[in-house]
Parts: sequence; C-alpha cells; structure tokens
Amino acid sequence: MEANRINAEMLFVVSDMERDLGIGVKDDGNVTPVTLTFSELFDALRVSKKGATNGQWITGPQSSWRKGQALPLRVVLVICLDPHMSADCALCLLGTVKWAVEQVSNWDQTDIVVLTVSAEKEFNFLSKVVSFSAPNMQVPSVDLAAHGVQDPTLGIQARTDCRRLILSFDEKLGDQFQQQLREAEKTTVEFRSVQATVNVGPLLHLERSKQGPKTLFITFQGEVPFLPLEIHNFDELHLVMGTSGIYQKAWDDISRQVIELPHWASMEDRHLQSWWIRQPSIPSRTLYTGTGIDPDAALSCFVRQAQRAQEMSLRLHIQRLTAKDGLDLSEKEAGIFRTVVSLLGYDHRLALFVALDSGPEARRVKVQLTIMLKHGMDRTIRIHSSVFNDRKRYNSVLRGCYGLGSSMARQGTMWLNLGLLKRHQQMAEQHHGDAAQQDPLSELVRVRPDRALLIGSEIGEILDHLVNIDVNVDSTRSVAQETKELGSEAKGEISYHLVRAFTHNLIVTENFSKNENDTPRLSHRVMATWLELTQGGRAKLIDINSYLKKEGACAFGICYDLA
Repeated sequence: MEANRINAEMLFVVSDMERDLGIGVKDDGNVTPVTLTFSELFDALRVSKKGATNGQWITGPQSSWRKGQALPLRVVLVICLDPHMSADCALCLLGTVKWAVEQVSNWDQTDIVVLTVSAEKEFNFLSKVVSFSAPNMQVPSVDLAAHGVQDPTLGIQARTDCRRLILSFDEKLGDQFQQQLREAEKTTVEFRSVQATVNVGPLLHLERSKQGPKTLFITFQGEVPFLPLEIHNFDELHLVMGTSGIYQKAWDDISRQVIELPHWASMEDRHLQSWWIRQPSIPSRTLYTGTGIDPDAALSCFVRQAQRAQEMSLRLHIQRLTAKDGLDLSEKEAGIFRTVVSLLGYDHRLALFVALDSGPEARRVKVQLTIMLKHGMDRTIRIHSSVFNDRKRYNSVLRGCYGLGSSMARQGTMWLNLGLLKRHQQMAEQHHGDAAQQDPLSELVRVRPDRALLIGSEIGEILDHLVNIDVNVDSTRSVAQETKELGSEAKGEISYHLVRAFTHNLIVTENFSKNENDTPRLSHRVMATWLELTQGGRAKLIDINSYLKKEGACAFGICYDLA
C-alpha cells in the first residue's frame, strides 16, 4: 500500500478545534493537502459505503478530490489522533482501516497510505485496529521525539520587555496576576481564557498592534487536545505549567454510571504543556515549572476550617510578609526568616520580628525577647502577689531588671519579664548556676532555673545560626557583659518592628473620663477585630493611667498572650 506522493491525494485529518486553528500541512508545490475533520472523513466513508455493490466500496475521482465525495484509490491519509480519543476519532480510525484493507483486497491499482500521528504515549491504536481486519499485516511505528530536542527548556534566556506572550496552564494565575497590577498597568495587558475543548477562538489573531497592549496573557482551562501552535511576532514567551484539575465524564465503578470525575494533570500532561515553549521564532523563552503543589489544595488537606486558612493568608499579606510568589521580604530578611521560623515553632510573628533588618544590639535583644515569648512569660517567671499592691516593692522589682532593654521595663510586661530573666541569667553566671541563693529579690520574683537554662540555650542557638548566614549580630557577649543600655535609635527600631510583626495583636487603650482629675475610664480593644479586653494578670502592673490624663487620649500596646 505505498502511494505515489506526486499522484496521490493527501488528506490531513484533525479535530474540529485544530481545524479552526489552521493546523495542517503546507502546500509544497507538488501536493495540495486537504484538511478534514473527523466528522468530514466519516462522511466520506459513508459516501463510499453507501454506493457499494457486491460488497465493494465505490471509489472517488483520482484527481481534484473534494469534500463529500467517495475516497479515491490513491490517497495518503494522515490522521492526527485526538488525545481524548473521542467517539468521532475512534469511529474514523475503525472505518478508515476497514475501508483501506477491503480496497486493497479488491483493487490492484490502489495506492493507499494511512498514517496516524499522536503526541501521547501508548497511542499506537493503528496497529491494533489493523490486527482486527488483517492479522498478518505489519504496521511500522516511528518515535519522532527520539530524533528531536529532548529538553525543550534548553536555550531559554531572559530579555528586555517587548511584545510579551504569557501562556498559563495554571487557571488561578491570571486572577492573581491581575491583582498585582497597578491601575496604570492594567491597560498594558490583555487577558484571554481558552477552554480548548469548546472554543479556540481566543488563540486566533494573537498579533500585537502598535497602540494596544504589548502583553497578552492566555489562560488554558482544562486540557489542550492538540499540538502546540507555531507562534510568531512576539519577543518574549513566558510559559507557566500547571497541575489544575479538570472534570471529565468517565465511568465510575461505585455508582456504575458515567459521571464527571476530577482529573489532575499527569506527568505526561505536564510534558505536553512544556512543548509550547518550543517556539523558534520567539527569541526569549522562559518556562516556569512550579513546585507541582497547589498551596490552597495542600492547606485544605491539613486545615479543615477553610475560613481560618483564608484569614491567616490575608493577615500574612497585610503584614507584607507574603506576596503571590513567595515572601514579600528583602533577600536578607527572607533568608533570616527561613532560618529561624522552624526554631520558633513556626510562629510567623516571632520569625518576622527577628528577620526585620536591625543593628547588631537590637537584633540580639529581639532574639532574646522572641525566645522568652515562645516559652511563655508566666510559665517562666513568677511575681509575688504583694508586688501588685505595693508600689515600693514594684519599684524594687523594676530596679532589679538587668541588661539591654531593662530601661523599658516600665513600658510593658514583655520588657519587665525580659529584664527579670536577664537578672537571673546574670546572677547564675556569676554564682556558677545558683542565682536564687544570692538574690535579694528572691521573695518577690522566682525564675524557674530549668526554663531559664533552656531559653538561654535556644537564644545562643539562634544567634549562632544568624552568624552562620553572615548576619551582623552581637553573639559573643554573655548576659553578664550587657553593662550598657540600648540607645534611643535601637529602642525605636525594636518598637517599630514589634508593631510590624504583631500587627494583629495591636491594642488601643482610650480614656473616656470627662475630667482630667477623675480616675481614667479605660477601654482596651484589639484593633484588628475591635474585641474588648480587660487588663488582667501582671499587665495590671503597668500604670497606663499615667499616659492617658486627657479625655480622648489613647495609647497603643502589643498583647502577645490572650486568655
């Protein structure tokens, strides 16, 4: 069945979508190919069968064949198999093989070649179908991919902004991309969505006009059941691979019905996606493979309450900790965040507090404060109840605070506890681990030695990690050597970073008293939710009244522990 390429008709058979896109073969001057859809080939087979006499199919004209006529005896049929193996495709393949085998048996002058092409693995249906009608006939196959470029990502390079095409197989990326655009940038990008199994119109007329948007963003929804188009007139191509699931009708073994079932992109699907990067006419091509994991899908596996996950994601974005493509921090800050977050129990607030750029002394104090907060202040330090009612004893406790940051002990319980912890650590260093024996405040303040030792050890561990990644931090001095106090610039830096890291723990306290001489009537609320709080526990030690003498005056603070 070897057809003469000069005298034979060439019929190129594709799906409806591929025909609409203009996929086929070009006229080489010798043979003018005719492009048919599966249904049009099936119509030609019907015409050939309809006029059959004595079991023989009728034949079409030997030259100038047109659609709607019976198939000729000299023909090359190139069938581009549908990746979905639609009913039209399967019926055409069955009918074509049956027609070809019977015509060869009945006519000596036949020159029929049937060639199937497919980008799918294990799609050698032609040999199987031929075996039904002609078991002794051999059907050769050729793996063209073995003779081509094995890695389509080779030669990918970057280039300046010009006419840009973005092809995304990630269905969510388009919306996320639009959210990142500033108002003035929105007119520079045209967005299109393509559901390739329904309508390929958006893939037509891709060229960019001189006045219109220079960037074209195309999102593929679901599978693309045809080979990549040959794209021209772009300077850059950005291809984003995806794993998004689509729903397809399939047989369900449990219900014994044909229902819509989710189908996630396989490795083979992603391989076919990568073929779109092979555009020789586009000088700059970039392939974004991604991790293969959908963060939203991953979260839903472990967080049952979807609303909580959404709320936390929004908070991280508001705090400028995360962006759509990762951490919204400088390269140095991101490196610190990733280094310490696991050591801090994955508390993003503590990790962000440490990561924000600081001077060496401020960074040291932030690490100390962070580890103390991680292990809980109330579980580490106990303050006798008499201190709450006796200002003299309270002042004694304040004066007993030690080390960098001790001068801020009056401003809040975090600083008070840190100063008392450092006092214990300083005395333990001087008295070989026994701090309580020589401490005149031992009746008012008790620090658990085991907890203090653990906190000190973890502080040293984090400081060592920071030094190993070339962060400028004071890591060599012991607590006993902290004889100086923080400067005003370092104090302001730490306060700002507390607000940045604990934005959703920010408390506003207002005075609603009408007269400055009256006892202040204070209201404490969480700014993020406007939840009203009461000042309890050792927070009562802080004299907020002194900050709020006038009506309408307000003060701000950070509340790390809520109960």
